[in-house]
Amino acid sequence: MEMRINIYLSFLFLLLLSACNNSDPASAENEEAPPPPYSSETVVVKGAFSFEGRVYGTITVNGVTWLGQNLDLEVEDSWCFSDEKAYCVSEGRLYRWPAAEKACEALGDGWRLPTDEEWVKLTKAFGGYHDWLTDIPTGDAYKANASLIEGGDTGFEAPLGGWRGSAGGFEAHGKGGFFWTGTPVDGLSAWYFQFAPTGGRVVRRQADQRMGMSCRCVKGD
Repeated sequence: MEMRINIYLSFLFLLLLSACNNSDPASAENEEAPPPPYSSETVVVKGAFSFEGRVYGTITVNGVTWLGQNLDLEVEDSWCFSDEKAYCVSEGRLYRWPAAEKACEALGDGWRLPTDEEWVKLTKAFGGYHDWLTDIPTGDAYKANASLIEGGDTGFEAPLGGWRGSAGGFEAHGKGGFFWTGTPVDGLSAWYFQFAPTGGRVVRRQADQRMGMSCRCVKGD
């Protein structure tokens, strides 16, 4: 009896061993790759742009070319965070709204500050955004935030470079990235887009034009 049990157990062990050895080695290779961090309708082309010795990555999304990094071009009414040059190198300058317009135009070749509509289209291409004024989300603002602050496959890196207050003083470094649009709300304020740390969302808001915020420039459609 004991011998039969041992034979039976040995037979089961051989069956299990055979099943493990015969598993399809290509199954892992045939697994679908994760989808890109943008919709299937979005066409993304990466490139580069050089100005005054500095090379910026670019990302062209559906015909509009964006700087892939924050602008670091010194003009009047622009600052490095905490007046530390190292922050300009890593995260670009903080500009008052009129200064951001002038800085983008200084790049020549049709470069300009992106409109509110262009920021809306960009964030929607990578997920969506949340409108602070209406408290209404469009698409997935959390997905867009993750895709755009981390760069990677998107080619767009939105560092959390903080802001400068309208009367001076620097705040929110590492807690938020604040980016001007080229669209004024009125003579005193303008629309901007705010990025958050990992796990947060992209929010569309408005602020005093005298505040210092990060700047991206675009050209194209």
